[in-house]
Amino acid sequence: MSSMDPEPAFEGLLDLLASNVAPEQVLGFRLPDDNQRRLDDLLAKNRTNTLTEEERSELKSFEHLEHVVRLLKARMYGRQN
Repeated sequence: MSSMDPEPAFEGLLDLLASNVAPEQVLGFRLPDDNQRRLDDLLAKNRTNTLTEEERSELKSFEHLEHVVRLLKARMYGRQN
């Protein structure tokens, strides 16, 4: 089985979101409080090297989300200027 390049899928998602959402909504996006608390807990455990394998996977998911949100915010910011 060959591996797939996810870049075009990300680009398509970013284009879709950027075209259908108000820039202010995207630029103001923040994690809900409960998600932010969980992320803070995971980051604290990561600093002390006490993450379980499941928590490490959860933290990686948060990192992927952050990456996509940053790309989307950059795209939206570019459209405002």
